[in-house]
Amino acid sequence: MTTPSSSAAQPIARHALGEWAVDAQELARAWRILHDPQAPALPWGQRLLALSSLYPSRPSAWLLALEARLSALEAHIRQFGLVPDDKVFAMAAQAPLQAHEDAYLFPRDTRW
Repeated sequence: MTTPSSSAAQPIARHALGEWAVDAQELARAWRILHDPQAPALPWGQRLLALSSLYPSRPSAWLLALEARLSALEAHIRQFGLVPDDKVFAMAAQAPLQAHEDAYLFPRDTRW
């Protein structure tokens, strides 16, 4: 995957978020922060603020792509009972994202 050029003047297309490369370690680190068992669940806006403080040098579109992958992974874990481990994070970093209504999902046939 290639990283699209960043430009504040270009709007972020929902369908383009899957084009931003997210590393498995970055995904795992964000997961640990957002799913700390001792912290309350955060609404979307606060999640994005937490991610932006975790990765302050990343462009907004990349942060949205990371959030899209995290949300898709959460849905996949709920649906299929996966345990978030290194293999799952590696797959989630590489799996294609599909826009579905107002959410992102991984294809149902993604092999975990």
